[in-house]
Amino acid sequence: MGSDRANKTARDKTSPVGRALRTVYDDTLRESVPDDFLDLLRKLD
Repeated sequence: MGSDRANKTARDKTSPVGRALRTVYDDTLRESVPDDFLDLLRKLD
């Protein structure tokens, strides 16, 4: 049963939808943090 889950995960990563989601996720991670948000975080410190 565990290998079925691993196979499904592998298929999801290679599906067109999975690739599109990964691209959006990766692009989001590369975005810079807005200065206003950084200012708020500094105030918490």
